[in-house]
Order: sequence, then structure tokens, then C-alpha cells
Amino acid sequence: METRVIELYIGYTGTLDDNEIHNKVYTNAPDEVIKNICEDVKQDGVLKRGKALDGIVNIIKARGFICEYANIPRFGFNEKDI
Repeated sequence: METRVIELYIGYTGTLDDNEIHNKVYTNAPDEVIKNICEDVKQDGVLKRGKALDGIVNIIKARGFICEYANIPRFGFNEKDI
């Protein structure tokens, strides 16, 4: 199965903030497997925010698929700095 880049995210509402954390990963796991893992982690409610992303990655690996955080370079500029 071919490896591809996907984005995992956890949206949250806190006392002082509403936000989302996200990270891109390389994986060869099918969409249905990833969706089921995300739903399981969500239902468990044990892992929160960044720990939940790490948990999802570790579960995908434990099921025998490739799953590594992608280190994608980012280039550009801010208009306010011109």
C-alpha cells in the first residue's frame, strides 16, 4: 500500500480558548482504519490534545501500518514585514 500525507487534528474547547491542534503524518493506513482509531480515542476520553495525536499515531503503528510525523518545510513571508 502506498504512503501518503494526511492531517490529524483534535479540536478542543477550553476555559480560556477554543482551538485545534493538528499535525501532518505519512501513513499507509486506509481512511476507514484511521477514522475508527480516531473515534475510539475520542470515545475513550483518556488522551487530551497533543497526547491524543500521539496516541492515534501509536495505535496506527501498533496495527502494523506506517505512521510518522511529516517534517514539511514551510517557506514564505508576512506582508507586514515588507
